[in-house]
Amino acid sequence: RPGLTPAPVTLEENERAEEEDAAAIDGIQNLWAQTAEVMEDAEGSAGEYRRLATHLFMAFGDTTYLEGDPVTPEELRPVPPSGGQKRLWDMLHAALLSRLEEIAPGVIGDDEHRLSSLREQYFKLHKSSAATQRSYRTKIDRMTAFMGDLTLQQITPDRLRLYRDYLMDEGLKPDSVAQYFAPISAIMRWAISEELVPDFDTLPTAKVKMPRAGTHIEDSRWQRFDDKEIKKVWTITQKTWGPKSRYDPDRQEAFKWAFRVALYTAARPVEIFRMKPENVTPDSIYITETKTGISRTLPLSKHIAGFYEFMQAGGWKLGKTKPESIAGTMSDSFTKAIRKAGFKNDRHVLYSTKDTLVDRLQRAGHSDDVIRGITGHVSGQGQLRNYKTRLNDTPEGLAMLRKALDAIEYW
Repeated sequence: RPGLTPAPVTLEENERAEEEDAAAIDGIQNLWAQTAEVMEDAEGSAGEYRRLATHLFMAFGDTTYLEGDPVTPEELRPVPPSGGQKRLWDMLHAALLSRLEEIAPGVIGDDEHRLSSLREQYFKLHKSSAATQRSYRTKIDRMTAFMGDLTLQQITPDRLRLYRDYLMDEGLKPDSVAQYFAPISAIMRWAISEELVPDFDTLPTAKVKMPRAGTHIEDSRWQRFDDKEIKKVWTITQKTWGPKSRYDPDRQEAFKWAFRVALYTAARPVEIFRMKPENVTPDSIYITETKTGISRTLPLSKHIAGFYEFMQAGGWKLGKTKPESIAGTMSDSFTKAIRKAGFKNDRHVLYSTKDTLVDRLQRAGHSDDVIRGITGHVSGQGQLRNYKTRLNDTPEGLAMLRKALDAIEYW
C-alpha cells in the first residue's frame, strides 16, 4: 500500500527463492524425458494435436507446429542432454514430430517447399535420367518415411543426424550412408542457388558428419544383455508394464508379450506388432513384414507357447494406433526404465534382445545357418545363397531351429 516501506529480503529468503527458481528451470529442462508418457496419455484425445504441439515447444524448443515465433528467456530454453541421453532425446523428438505429422498432415509449410516437391522440379530442370530419378526417389522416400515429408526449413542438422544414426543402425555401411545423403544435399544446394525457399540459405547436411569407412559394425551395433543383466531386465519390465504401471491391461500384456517374442525370434518390435492372428499357429510363427522384405517361418518355442492363445484372443488391440507408433512407445518406455534402473550403456536398448538371442545361440555352438535361419539374415553366404535351401523351409530344418530355441532359458 502507498506509504509502506517494503521489508528487506533476508539472505535466507533470497537463497530459498534461488533454489525454487533452479528447481523450476531443472524441471523444464527435463520435460523431454516425459515425452513418451505425454504421447501415450494424449493419444486419441480431442486435444491431442494442441497438447503435443505445445510439448514439442516446451520440451524441445521446437516451434514447428506453433503459430508465430514465441520469445523464450534464455534460461528456459531446452538444452539437449549430453552423452548417451542425447540419443534418447533425438529418438523422442523424432517420434513426437512423426506423430504430429500423422495426426495433422499438411498443417505446416508450403507443399512447394517440401523435399518431395522440389525433387520433381529438380528432375525437370536437370533432365535427369530415369535411373537417376529412380535412385533419388528411393533414397529420399526412405528419409521422408523416417521423419515425414518436411519443408527444407524444417530439415535441421539435428534431424539429419538422427536419420544418419538410423541408417547405421539398420546396417548400412558408411559409404552407403553417404550415398543416401547425396541426393538430399544436391537438391538443397540447388534450392539455395535458385533462392526457391524463403529463409533457407544454409546447407544443413554440411553440418552432419558422415561415418568413416573404417568404423567396424561391432563398434556401433546394439549390445547384448549378459545372463545376469537379462534376468534384471525381465524384473524391470514386469514392474514397468505391470498392474501398477500407467498402462492399461491390454497395453501391459502387449508389451510383455512383444518383449518375450523378440527374445525367441530376433524380430524387430515393429515386425512383431505387425503380426496378425493368422501369423501364429500352435506350432509356428510367420514373420512376413520385415525390413528386408524376406519373410520367414519360425517354430513357436515352448517358452512362448502362450503367444498363440494371446493372438487368437485379440492380440495387440491397437485400435487406430499404427504398429510403428506402438513400437516406438514400447522402445521409449523400455529405454527409460532400464536407464533409471542403472543400465547406463547407451547400446543397451530394446533391440538388444536380438543380440542377446544371437549370443546365446553362438555360445551353444550353433552353426551360422541356424543363426541366420532364426534372425532372418541372408548376408555372408555369397553365391551359396542361390543354391542352399533355408532351414526355415523344410521340416528337418525347422526341427533344428526348434531344438535350438527350446534350449534357451533366460530366467
